[in-house]
Amino acid sequence: MRMISRAVTLMTCTSGAAIGTFFVSTRHATMEQLPITDPLFRSSFYHRYNPHSNPTIRDNCTRCVPLSKVKVLLLEEGRLVEAFSAGFWSGPGYWIQRLLLSHKYECAATAHQLWSRHELRQSNYDVGIQVTNHFEVLEKTQEHIIFRGGDSPSRSGLRPLDGLLQLTAIIREDRDVVEFSIKSLFYQGSERSTSPPMSFVEEWLHRQYVKLLMETGIRSITR
Repeated sequence: MRMISRAVTLMTCTSGAAIGTFFVSTRHATMEQLPITDPLFRSSFYHRYNPHSNPTIRDNCTRCVPLSKVKVLLLEEGRLVEAFSAGFWSGPGYWIQRLLLSHKYECAATAHQLWSRHELRQSNYDVGIQVTNHFEVLEKTQEHIIFRGGDSPSRSGLRPLDGLLQLTAIIREDRDVVEFSIKSLFYQGSERSTSPPMSFVEEWLHRQYVKLLMETGIRSITR
């Protein structure tokens, strides 16, 4: 998460013009606190990796796009969420963090993971796929893909900082839109804690970063 804070700080604090552009480009995304009734809280992954039920940082970023603006070939079952994931990871929003992680972790031991923009664009994000030594696919359905994040996939046990990230793409035919969402759920997993896993500033930066990732993630999906 410190890596995420550093990445978004670099992107949003370069200049006043950059900050203005950022807020204009992300104005269509809606950010809300993820309710504790959300299925992500009932998932086996959450209970396995947060056994102490420690406090969480939880949010849900949503964005609706008219069906008429979505590429027709992507409206087939399962293709939309794959394309959203591909745009999310390969797009310019994740570029700085990807470079930082690559500089620190890309080596022979992590060569099986996704690192390049081409790899990130072409992947189908099946269960077990690992992204830049920081995320791993835990579950994939026709409408959503769940990643585990916060640390290297090689640390498969409980972690000091852990999290679940769910990317969702649902066709809402009654409203003629595709609803995209990014659900984030972070916590301290390895020890019992009474404090949230991020400071107020880190949480704010995280939410701005997610809004940016939403916008860059849907670029390759729209026409």
